[in-house]
Amino acid sequence: MTFLSAERRWRRGVLVLSACLPLAFARLPIAAAEAAEPQVPSKLTLKQAISLALDNNPGLKQTQVSLLNARSSLVSGKDLTEATIRAGVTQFGATSGDNDTAASAGAEITIDRLGGDQISASIVPLSTSSLASSLQLEYRRPLFKGRGLLGQRNVQITGLEYSLASQEHRAYLDRQNTVENTIQSYFRAVQNSEMIKVREYDVEMARDSVTTAQKKLAEGLVAEIEVSRAQNQLAQSQDSLVSQKRQYRDSLDALLLRMGLKVGQNTELTDTAVVEPVKLDANTLVQEALESRRDISVAQIGIDRQKLELSVARDDQRPGVDLFGSYVNEGVGVFGGGGSLSDSNWTAGLTYSYPLGSVSRRERREQASRELGQMEIEFDYLKQEIKDEVLRSVRALEAAEASIDILRANQKISEDRLHLAQRMVEEGLVVNRDVLEAQRDLTSTRASLLGAQIDYYLSLVALKRSTGRDIATEMGS
Repeated sequence: MTFLSAERRWRRGVLVLSACLPLAFARLPIAAAEAAEPQVPSKLTLKQAISLALDNNPGLKQTQVSLLNARSSLVSGKDLTEATIRAGVTQFGATSGDNDTAASAGAEITIDRLGGDQISASIVPLSTSSLASSLQLEYRRPLFKGRGLLGQRNVQITGLEYSLASQEHRAYLDRQNTVENTIQSYFRAVQNSEMIKVREYDVEMARDSVTTAQKKLAEGLVAEIEVSRAQNQLAQSQDSLVSQKRQYRDSLDALLLRMGLKVGQNTELTDTAVVEPVKLDANTLVQEALESRRDISVAQIGIDRQKLELSVARDDQRPGVDLFGSYVNEGVGVFGGGGSLSDSNWTAGLTYSYPLGSVSRRERREQASRELGQMEIEFDYLKQEIKDEVLRSVRALEAAEASIDILRANQKISEDRLHLAQRMVEEGLVVNRDVLEAQRDLTSTRASLLGAQIDYYLSLVALKRSTGRDIATEMGS
């Protein structure tokens, strides 16, 4: 009995282990994937935030996929040779009643040249009957329409090259937008984080006002309404603090999304917006933008591509003259007999073709011409838009700088006013309403100054992007 019980326990253990092992190994890829998920560091610098966004932002990843696809399409389009191996069984019949069945195998190859030339060869050397074996060579060269740069394959490859160049510029622009949006999200979160400190100080001042008012009331120096005012101010300050903490959490989650990370994580933002006055030459910045902006390059590629489309449409209206030649040899069978090069012929000549569907071809040319004209108009308009964007960025930066100077002076005035009001309340010269108003003014001024400093920094980043500079490189990423 003991032996049987031990054996049963051993078998039960094997069964349990056999059932658990697949589950354990199935869990390994999931655990590995979870371990591989990027996490936000406990302290996050702006440089780290930009790096995480460039590595994990889903929109930027899709842009990279599109870029790789464009490169693959160009590589595929440049493959001008197509080869095929064929094998099959053929049934032959004649009016005389003679029938034959043959098994054959061979190969075909077609070579396209960029200038429009085409060479093709087909050989069936392995056959059980000479009727199924053959060697065919063909050559065709356009002499008038569809030749040179307007050759079919040349036009196709040139179009793919335009697409790749455009996609590369778009990938750069998407990268710029991702970096700028990450910087904006980072410093908006920094602004909300600093605003929590401002609101906490406001709550502390409001508590002091309540304490002072209650003390004065106990001494019979003020009316009860003074305490009520102070308590109401405290309640409003506390409510603003709660709201500010929520705004910070929202802005932090927005930053995490920009970086392609899971929301809900916590981190400490270590960088602050440094305000360093810069000298600006608007004309120089506009010229730099017109020379460096990638969206201008994208528009120019579109114009070049449309010019090619117009040239193809015009060429399609022309008559065609092709030089051609061919050589055919029947009966190259290896098995089952067949004459050795016994039946061959060749041809050579010129073909002339004239398009009869002139209406559709003419309309295609007119459409291409109209689209080209519109693209050139939009190209000039784009330059004006870029000039306007740069000038607006310059004005925004100058306005932010002026606001900072004004608000710094106002903050000093608000602090002095608060200290004066507090001293006068202590001396019984005024009621605490003046103190409460001074507190509100000081809190508002501090919040405005913090916002102006953030706006100045973000305006400087926007100006750099509008001039076509690589803001990721300038930020050290």
